[in-house]
Amino acid sequence: MTILITGVAGLIGSRLADWISENHPNIQIIGIDNLSGGFKENIHDNVIFYELDLSSDPIEKCFTKHNINYVYHFAAYAAQGLSPFLRSFNYKNNILSTVNIINNCISHDVKRLVFTSSMAVYGNNIPPFDESYVPSPIDPYGVAKFACEMDIKIAGEQHGLDWCIIRPHNVYGLKQNIWDKYRNVLGIWMYEHINNKPMTIYGDGNQKRAFSYIDDCLTPLWLSSQQENCSKEIINLGSSKYHTINEANKILRSVINGGDVAYQEKRYEVDEAHSTHEKSARLLNYSDKTSLYDGLKSTWEWAQIQPNRKRKEWKIFEIDKGLYDFWNPNNGDTANKKHKPTTRIKIHNPRNEYTMHNRFYNDFWDEFSEYLKKFFIVEENRYYEEAHSTRYRVDYRCGTTGNYELMECEYAIENLDNGEFVIMSVSDTITAGVINENANPKFKKALVAQYLPTDINLHVGKYAYKYSPWTYFITKKWDVDQLYQKRLLNPPIDNRLYFKGTSLDDRTILNYFDKNIITNFYPISADKYFDQIIKHKIALSVDGIGELCYRDIECFAIGIPIIRFEYVTQLYDPLIPNYHYISIPRPSDMILYRTGKENHAKLLEQRYYEALNDDVFLKFIAKNAREYYLKNCTMESAIKNTYNLLNLNDWL
Repeated sequence: MTILITGVAGLIGSRLADWISENHPNIQIIGIDNLSGGFKENIHDNVIFYELDLSSDPIEKCFTKHNINYVYHFAAYAAQGLSPFLRSFNYKNNILSTVNIINNCISHDVKRLVFTSSMAVYGNNIPPFDESYVPSPIDPYGVAKFACEMDIKIAGEQHGLDWCIIRPHNVYGLKQNIWDKYRNVLGIWMYEHINNKPMTIYGDGNQKRAFSYIDDCLTPLWLSSQQENCSKEIINLGSSKYHTINEANKILRSVINGGDVAYQEKRYEVDEAHSTHEKSARLLNYSDKTSLYDGLKSTWEWAQIQPNRKRKEWKIFEIDKGLYDFWNPNNGDTANKKHKPTTRIKIHNPRNEYTMHNRFYNDFWDEFSEYLKKFFIVEENRYYEEAHSTRYRVDYRCGTTGNYELMECEYAIENLDNGEFVIMSVSDTITAGVINENANPKFKKALVAQYLPTDINLHVGKYAYKYSPWTYFITKKWDVDQLYQKRLLNPPIDNRLYFKGTSLDDRTILNYFDKNIITNFYPISADKYFDQIIKHKIALSVDGIGELCYRDIECFAIGIPIIRFEYVTQLYDPLIPNYHYISIPRPSDMILYRTGKENHAKLLEQRYYEALNDDVFLKFIAKNAREYYLKNCTMESAIKNTYNLLNLNDWL
């Protein structure tokens, strides 16, 4: 058997050639590529390679010389967002190249042509896109792919060409071209980070995409040419698990342990693009095996050892009217240019000399205010003499309540140009002031760090989309990194549960604990707190209503495993329920954590004895806790995560 793969130096073509060589070594593989978007180093040694341009070079000799049985046509220039500015190039490289392949497949009696189309053909259809949908592309790239599909069908009807059309989407993985500025967002981010540039996001980052790991697609691609049930079928191929662009970027930053983000102007594109996968599972045995985190981890490990190739950039476009600034060659590196603020905002920040007591969030209000000054013209409203002990009045331009009140644990930002406003709350409940603004169309977003699901159902209802769960942040008062290193150098020896303490009056669950296994039930000065806690193997958390508390974050920062019932809220880091603390299922009869009953305390004690001498498990929890802190709860990460959750780039 002989197989021709076009685009054999690209991601899909090279990896399929690898797979066939490893799994079917007796099959002869012919490869064609013009090396405009792929690299010769990607091509397997078993491939007989021809450097040809399908849009202009004759390819008949490849067919006659090698008696080709099956053709995989992957060659394309898949820069979808760029196609409106390079129309001729787009149609030449996608349509004319495909016509050349179709003609030769017909002339040389190829058994089946497998063509990779694109999810771009669906355009503004309603996701998840099903193969039965009528294509409605919104850009020249999607038009070109749909035209190719139509011509292949016609060739099948008129000339008897057997075909299978695959519509893959957002494929990534080893051998990806990370040096192309215009396509494959995950690769673009990796290139930018490797080269010490911020990772670019177009628009607000809320676009939804399903990213498909290449290795999950290889067996299905092979079967598409070999199985009879795939004859003359159109099949979506790729992951059904979609993420927002912000979420995908967050996952990548967790893989690479950092990275900055630069938001730029929105591109013309569909906001939601993800497909059904039932047909690929049924016909091609496709399975979504690789999580985005695991796929990015493998790709990142590969990317770091690649040569520092020159990045592909267009200097001349066929059309420059409407060209985005970030692609305009006359604008230089817009991602690194300083943003000149034009939008006016007003910050309602209770941080002043009256509120500078021991509140862990006070530092954050100031740091976040300074960060906002990079993007906005900022006016501050912060002098509230009574803010430390009660509520204070805030008059919004577009507030629906005449006597709106904030607390010291709340912070608000008002857009003075369009009247929209956002609120951050660290209160134990969703405050009345926040709830009263639900129906206000100018109320853009609320971030709430502590709440019960019943509160959301009772007070928020249909406005839940305006609320996002939010992770706490730690104060800058202590050098937690130094304490973390100190704990590593001096392994903990005290087996008793450590509790920082407030009093038995508001932590009545403590009355039911064995007093011999807890270090303390009463307040400890902040100066002594960290010196003592790093000596203990396990800490106890019974704060608040069961939310992620700042004391938990302190333990996370120093790498101390905490034992506690599961959190009541689903934080935006999906790993939090099981991997960062010693988790116990929350009893159905528990309402407030701090006022738990005797049976609740006994469950905590039992779990404590189970975990106490399992050093491997405790180290695992401590490691993950520390990683969670670094990703979400340092001052820097909390500021950036908060900014992204609020979608403040909408105001720029």
